[in-house]
Amino acid sequence: MSDHGAEATAHNLNGLLDTSALFDAHAHLSFAPEPMRFGAWATHQFAGAFSTTVTPADFTRARKVFADLDSVKVGIGAHPWWISLGELSPLDLESAAIEFAQAPYIGEVGLDFGKKGMWTCAFDSDEAAEAAQVSALRTIFAACQGEPEHTANTQAHAGRVFSFHAVRSADVIMDLLEEFGLLSGNTIIFHWFSDSGDRLQRARELGCYFSVNSLMLNSRRGREYAKAIPLDRLLVETDLPDETADNAGDPDRFENARADYERALVSAYELIAEIRGPEVLPAIAGNVAHIFGIGE
Repeated sequence: MSDHGAEATAHNLNGLLDTSALFDAHAHLSFAPEPMRFGAWATHQFAGAFSTTVTPADFTRARKVFADLDSVKVGIGAHPWWISLGELSPLDLESAAIEFAQAPYIGEVGLDFGKKGMWTCAFDSDEAAEAAQVSALRTIFAACQGEPEHTANTQAHAGRVFSFHAVRSADVIMDLLEEFGLLSGNTIIFHWFSDSGDRLQRARELGCYFSVNSLMLNSRRGREYAKAIPLDRLLVETDLPDETADNAGDPDRFENARADYERALVSAYELIAEIRGPEVLPAIAGNVAHIFGIGE
């Protein structure tokens, strides 16, 4: 798809959406083929993105790649899958503690006690993998108890912005946030929330935000959850590009990744507007401005 064709597609929305105002609250731009080129395209086409990472090393690379893109907010991450797989060790996290302490954006971090999160190639049991994930999150939370460093490319207010992966584990994450005193003064976002309704209610009562995507909104439970999220706590995400997007053997990998990303972001906004009504769009824009300082 040419640049002109992509632009025409993005704006063929019958006037419902101004795509230049769409912000992706949970992306993985560092996974894209040619991430610098991809980021430049995404920030030209859309309002920007919270680009989460999966390891501190991924964060270091992404921070350099997107340094000149003010509307890409790069989070330092420690994804629970990488911990269960043994690709992110306690020593790695201890070494990165100062980076977590300084960073205003933290993500993707969290816990996954579901089937995918319990890959046990690095551990003897699911219980051991679960314990490793909890220990990693404790290390991160301990580092985040002080104030972060702030730069020109940061959020609109003091405190940190967290994006959490929470599969069958949201209650544990909330318990730890309370234990470490991180609920006050920080922005807590649950990305692609799939836990129980009771845990959704607790997160709502604690003032957490939720980022929803097109896959979530195409499921019955996801739509019901989207209806239950207060408008002033709602964000939209893609969770893209996939890690596998950089397939060196595919000559169309960049165009395919770009088309998938555009389709997912536009679809998510259209679906949430269908579910909640057109008033959801200015509400989401206000949340983005409040959290990320974009579109003010």
